[in-house]
Amino acid sequence: MQQMKTFILGLGSQKCGTTSITGLLKKAGVIFPFGNEAHILNKCFKPRYNFPKSAGKVKNKLFIDPWEYAQIFNKHSGEERFVGDFTPAYCTLSIAELTYTKKILKEEGFKIKTIFIARDPFKRCWSAARMNLGNNYLNEGGSIKAAHKWFKKQMLSERYQARTKYEEVITNIEKTFERNEIYIGIFEQIFSGNILHNLNPLFKYLELEPPTKLIKVKDSSELKLAEPIQHKKAFQKHYRNTYEFMGEKFPITREVWGMPE
Repeated sequence: MQQMKTFILGLGSQKCGTTSITGLLKKAGVIFPFGNEAHILNKCFKPRYNFPKSAGKVKNKLFIDPWEYAQIFNKHSGEERFVGDFTPAYCTLSIAELTYTKKILKEEGFKIKTIFIARDPFKRCWSAARMNLGNNYLNEGGSIKAAHKWFKKQMLSERYQARTKYEEVITNIEKTFERNEIYIGIFEQIFSGNILHNLNPLFKYLELEPPTKLIKVKDSSELKLAEPIQHKKAFQKHYRNTYEFMGEKFPITREVWGMPE
């Protein structure tokens, strides 16, 4: 009897080690037909972002209709048992969008395994800000003061909140998927000490043999700037519900993130 294929749906979050985890999943034999971040579902469901209809790394267009999603992944995975799409922007999908995704994947015969990684909201947003500023920011005349001022503006933006309010993201995930279809990890807990050992629960959950060696992953943001700690209090006040929600659900975050005063 042929084994059911497993679809690994990485839902985020941005700047939470997803590139490293995707690399390890590839090393363990998971196929990612459209590269590390396919950005298919957010293009399907959120056309207001005006994504270009580009071909990407494979011949099939990436800008597809939602109902084609499961079919195209099934086609490109061939005989492989594990196929994946780890796109951090998917954490912005609504319950309705996630439910539809679940429906079409199930109809195509996939067993679904979702992954979501959370990081200290302040550090996540500052890492995203550095990436957005670009590696040549300082060389092009930018200053630390201006970067901090820009961060202050961005940290409350709709884009940053959608990727950082974990209480909303996790609630949407839990309302859509079954318990055995959900893995939620904490960045600081995973990426300290022995990473492969720390990821054992993830690979066990996926029913996948873990790789024996780590991979080298280049940081997408090489811009090194001091954290805007002068804005941290205001940041934590705004995201208080996020910190409290995570502290209740994942007590380890109280220790590794610290709670708002």
